[in-house]
Amino acid sequence: MRALPTASFPSEMSVVVRTFAKDNLVLSMLPDNTVADLKYAIFERWGVAPDCQHLYLDKVLMADSEHLIDFWQEGAARLLVHLRVELDMVYHQMGGLRPQARVGALKLFAKSASKGDTHAISSVTALLADQDPGVRKTAHKTLLAIADKGDQCAITTTCKRLENLIPEVRHAGLGALADVTKRGDEHVLELIRTRLEDDDERVRLGAVSAIIKVAKKGDHSQSQHWAFDWKMSMNRSGGRQLSV
Repeated sequence: MRALPTASFPSEMSVVVRTFAKDNLVLSMLPDNTVADLKYAIFERWGVAPDCQHLYLDKVLMADSEHLIDFWQEGAARLLVHLRVELDMVYHQMGGLRPQARVGALKLFAKSASKGDTHAISSVTALLADQDPGVRKTAHKTLLAIADKGDQCAITTTCKRLENLIPEVRHAGLGALADVTKRGDEHVLELIRTRLEDDDERVRLGAVSAIIKVAKKGDHSQSQHWAFDWKMSMNRSGGRQLSV
């Protein structure tokens, strides 16, 4: 690409990195920085390994050795590039031994996975069963970023967490299921109600909270169900209050 005259070079460049999920990262770079330098700056801010990054300008892949000034348009206020993350490497990171690596991979998914991608959704809901509470919490947030309410893959795979032997996983599954289910879904409500008889107190209370989120608003019959479910859970939990 043709270099601009020296007199027109900006002393500092504003580079906007945009993911295909429309997340933006604004970076201040020097004109003689390379695309490789930009990838490292993205890594420092977002944790995306440079080898996982593909940067595009107007749908053209930018080579690591090219200088940012070569892409600058005279008079432009900023340089806009698009970031595509190589998800195969992120999937690998999700199976990492360190919880921090799994959390980092989940955050990358939230920024880069396509909405409704069933493979990504299944991989994320699997981490609702992670032994680390931070990973489970991040998996919940990531699921909301990549799945719309009512997404059948998200609902089906999250429901599997309700049968897990670990109470904390069942509780995490209830919270995620309530957030990805549209109000009034009777099938999901029936599945949630089975957890009202759970051996674990927190799971029982989590089931009540999930029912309140999923049951249809303004439905008198549903309100009666809430009252019944609440009474049952309170009886089982010894009268403790539930915060919802």
